[in-house]
Amino acid sequence: MTRLVTVWRIEGGATHLSDYLATRIVELVVHADDLASSVGMEIDIPEEAASAAFGVFLELARARSGDVAVVRAFARRERGDAEVLRVL
Repeated sequence: MTRLVTVWRIEGGATHLSDYLATRIVELVVHADDLASSVGMEIDIPEEAASAAFGVFLELARARSGDVAVVRAFARRERGDAEVLRVL
């Protein structure tokens, strides 16, 4: 989806509809988990929503820390920094 969507909090800002929707999915997944956790419940995240959120998280980690750091965080406990994967 390449249609642009106005981002009202950023003057003159716009993003692609697909990117906008992916960030809204992240918000829903994270907040639903927060809510469930606050009342002592477990949450079942739909596979499609989890995949979309993971894609955004991975993009954020790569942009912030670089590919090598992300590979090491996933694959090498002795060389990786787990904080690389904390993106929010």
